[in-house]
Amino acid sequence: RVLTTDPGIGVVRHADAGYELAIETAKKHGIKMPMLGR
Repeated sequence: RVLTTDPGIGVVRHADAGYELAIETAKKHGIKMPMLGR
């Protein structure tokens, strides 16, 4: 059995933690994150 995940969730988790590279990546790829608007 193979479990798969959405790689975007890793970007979201890191961006939420404040990592600048993850925030930039989320913005670049259009990942919608309510917490980026704060």
